[in-house]
Amino acid sequence: MQDGPEDPVTRGVDAREGMAELRRLIRAEAARGPTDHAGVAGQLHGLCAALVRVLPATGAGVSLWGSGGIGGGIAAHAGPGTKELEELQFTLGEGPCIEACSTRRVVLEPDLSGRGTRRWPGYGPAASAAGAGAVFAFPLGAGSACVGSLDVYQAAEGSLPPAALRQGFWFAEIALELVLNGQSLAAPGALPPGLDDALAYRLEVYQAQGMITVDLGVSLAEAMLRLRAYAFAVNRPVSDVAHDIVDGRLRLDRDPERVDNEVRGLEEREDREDPDALDGLDGSDGSHG
Repeated sequence: MQDGPEDPVTRGVDAREGMAELRRLIRAEAARGPTDHAGVAGQLHGLCAALVRVLPATGAGVSLWGSGGIGGGIAAHAGPGTKELEELQFTLGEGPCIEACSTRRVVLEPDLSGRGTRRWPGYGPAASAAGAGAVFAFPLGAGSACVGSLDVYQAAEGSLPPAALRQGFWFAEIALELVLNGQSLAAPGALPPGLDDALAYRLEVYQAQGMITVDLGVSLAEAMLRLRAYAFAVNRPVSDVAHDIVDGRLRLDRDPERVDNEVRGLEEREDREDPDALDGLDGSDGSHG
């Protein structure tokens, strides 16, 4: 975090002025960002970069969820290791983004290596081992729907100060505006410019899930468990494993012992969790029966 002119809250400004200052910083960061980040994606990358400069954070990411036709996947990130921390949630099927979207409430976990391991038995230890000490997820809610979350990471354990927490809500409100405004300008059924990668992630995972279902003769839910378990067992992002399966470079064995052990572990964790928190992860769009 940087003190001084880039910290609107410490200057005693109100919410309107504070958000206007954050928007200015976001535009400046987006202009400095990579040229391949166009449209909404570039703006979201600028938002993540601005957040890391303003808040006491080492990383920030925006993950979109399969809601309202927007698709799903990692839309933007800033800070070392943040993309990997976001990927872990999709690999393990649990984490701050998933909880924030399912509950539509902000998720504050200041102790990933302690309480976080009980909250998320898979994600907590993995995120802690990857260098995260605390995580805070702000849902991007639109009415009764949640289109994703803004995830904020700290290397050290500890809570966000009240002023920083308030700014986190401001950043999340701006992120939601960017996504929805971009969606309103896109053609029907299309993603806002620059967010194709987020959708491609989701589609490729679903493609791999279908291929595993056919190859192994298992249900879609079992196929997703096996895909995630394999990714966890070999310490790779689930999107990378899915890409190799779709490209024909990888085919999961019918009964690999290591993967079977991981599948059992994932099943046991999911049995202990609220099943609504995992809606959509098996490609069923949350329907049951």
